[in-house]
Amino acid sequence: KCETGRISVHNNEFRFFLLRHLSLWNALRYSNVVSSQMQLYTKAGTSKLKELLAQIGVPLTECQQPYAFLKPTLKRRIQRSLLRMAPQYGLEKHHLINTGFCRVTGYQSLISASDAVYAITALLECKQDAFNTAYDALNANASFLVTGETSTHILSK
Repeated sequence: KCETGRISVHNNEFRFFLLRHLSLWNALRYSNVVSSQMQLYTKAGTSKLKELLAQIGVPLTECQQPYAFLKPTLKRRIQRSLLRMAPQYGLEKHHLINTGFCRVTGYQSLISASDAVYAITALLECKQDAFNTAYDALNANASFLVTGETSTHILSK
């Protein structure tokens, strides 16, 4: 039985941009803190990110797959290793991890509070009737949030 609308607390959740909906590679690249700290807008910064991922043992092919589809063992290894290696790349634990909240929107479908904020902000920036669309996205209908998440991903590029 699915408990639609249930809110759950997630301790030690990554603070990466739309991680549940993107690949690890894109979530890291578009994350404000990671991008600025590692200077991912330069070739040297992108090389540092590839080096970090190699050091934590994540192949680039795995990094470019949707994070939601990665094996649970790989996800745990990423979290452990990334937290251990991050200080060498100028990233502190508080830059990477926080406590987050998720809402169940359907069978095994989670929307985190931070993802909803990104999505609603994108809706406000992209649509003609922005306010009404963003307001409608606040209800239990996740289709507006998916549209917002798509818009957010496009805006981040």
